Amino acid sequence: MGDVIFMLMEQGRLCVHAGRVQSLANDREAILVRVKPRHSEKAAELRVARVINCAGFVSHYSKIEHPLLKNLLAAGRISPGVLGIGFKATKEGQLLRPDGDHSEGLFTLGPCRRGPLFESVAVPEIRVQAAEIAQHLVSLAMPKEITSQRNRMQYGLGLLEESIASAASPLA
Repeated sequence: MGDVIFMLMEQGRLCVHAGRVQSLANDREAILVRVKPRHSEKAAELRVARVINCAGFVSHYSKIEHPLLKNLLAAGRISPGVLGIGFKATKEGQLLRPDGDHSEGLFTLGPCRRGPLFESVAVPEIRVQAAEIAQHLVSLAMPKEITSQRNRMQYGLGLLEESIASAASPLA
């Protein structure tokens, strides 16, 4: 793959630009890209056939302009993870406040847990996290006498999960 990229660059068919995209516009023949090159204050406009975003995913959640995240961060209900990526959370996925206390009723999984769990972006990891959160929420919701009747079951992936063996609660 690297050979193809190098060949295209040598032929002048591929140019790599480091900087921040300011805007994209599509005319009928090309894409007009306004970009602020790295280490420059002056924006440039490029006319290109294709744009490939190599920025990766946004993981520094304090920089995301989403109202919910901004409000939760400002209110001290959640706190950024180590190095500012993801959020601080318990092993069950419950979000933590800046003072380290649990943020009542707030849980997360997947890329938002990249702070405590760096490998947290693929389906197998997210599936395990979802099961852990579900088990934790069930244990919080069940009366103590029912949660003491737990049984361990083996699932297809070889992961040992806790499961409630039997639970009966009167409707009256």
